[in-house]
Amino acid sequence: MVKKNNFDLENFFYEKSEPNRLLKLLAQYELYKKIHNVSGDIYEFGVFKGTGVIKWATFRLASKEQFKRKIFAFDTFGKFPKSSYPKDKKFLNEFIKDAGIKSYSLQKIKKILKKKKFTNIEFIKGNINKTLSDFVKKNKKLSI
Repeated sequence: MVKKNNFDLENFFYEKSEPNRLLKLLAQYELYKKIHNVSGDIYEFGVFKGTGVIKWATFRLASKEQFKRKIFAFDTFGKFPKSSYPKDKKFLNEFIKDAGIKSYSLQKIKKILKKKKFTNIEFIKGNINKTLSDFVKKNKKLSI
């Protein structure tokens, strides 16, 4: 594999990605701008390979809110949990076909974020069906 610089990788993204990828980024940024005067933290449910957390942390940094808003990131940081719900199974099968079966490990995500100097992020590892209720019980004063 030929090593590419960031400029080449960015050009490759714009050249090869579907327009909805860039539109999704713009939509997320517009959402972030709407919370500028609202208190609360950011919650990412499903980290996968970290791009969502990177986007939220970048928006937060650009708005000088790195320490005002904490990011809570929930994921298995491994294989997707199995589901017995038909709609979940269908979604998962389509997602895996496009994106892969496995999330990045928690260690890899932390390494990426450290390299970018993003801080004030807490990771909650495990199946959301189990971890979320425990998290809510332990954090009675959530501000989302």
